[in-house]
Amino acid sequence: MIVKTLYIKRPATGWLGYIKYHSLKSELLEKKYKGLFNSLGRRATADEIRQFVDMSEDTMLTRMFIFAPARYIHPIFLSEYTAQVIREYIRQDNRTSIRFMYALHYNTDHPHSHVVMTAYYPEDLLFKKRENYLMRNIAVKVFKEPIGVPPKVVEKVKKTGDERKMQRIKIIMKVTEEIESHLQNEEKDMRKFKVRSVDDVINMDLGR
Repeated sequence: MIVKTLYIKRPATGWLGYIKYHSLKSELLEKKYKGLFNSLGRRATADEIRQFVDMSEDTMLTRMFIFAPARYIHPIFLSEYTAQVIREYIRQDNRTSIRFMYALHYNTDHPHSHVVMTAYYPEDLLFKKRENYLMRNIAVKVFKEPIGVPPKVVEKVKKTGDERKMQRIKIIMKVTEEIESHLQNEEKDMRKFKVRSVDDVINMDLGR
């Protein structure tokens, strides 16, 4: 799997709009899994979205995490695992001012989730090597899937001469490269995506 993080020195409005829009566009996703969800895994209400954006306007800093498993995961589990990873990170690192919303994207060959985070205290959104390492470790445990394929594993399998294992590793590496390429394109799309206000985010058609 891939765990990727981004941040912007702007309110959360645009990113919430982006992840909601592409969730709604996911034709293979059942309606009950589309849209924005809160930290409890429930559909975010208009009031919750407004409060979230208001908080991000105060801090002027928004962080995103993307969780992209290499294997296919049913939406019910992708939703559950996504919320669980962030909640566990908040608990372990005592960053209790963080608030988050997330959406599931099944509009590509590789389903993934986007988490948008804001916080009462801006410093809770500043991630360095230690924080990213902790988040990645939690994701590995919750999703039960490693981050990519470690070079040490590749070398070990090569030495054993086990062709079946080597073939499996090559498939995982290929899928990981495809996901990484898609996420790079998504970053470009996110920069172009525009919403005028929080009302645009709230009023997106859930039946789309």
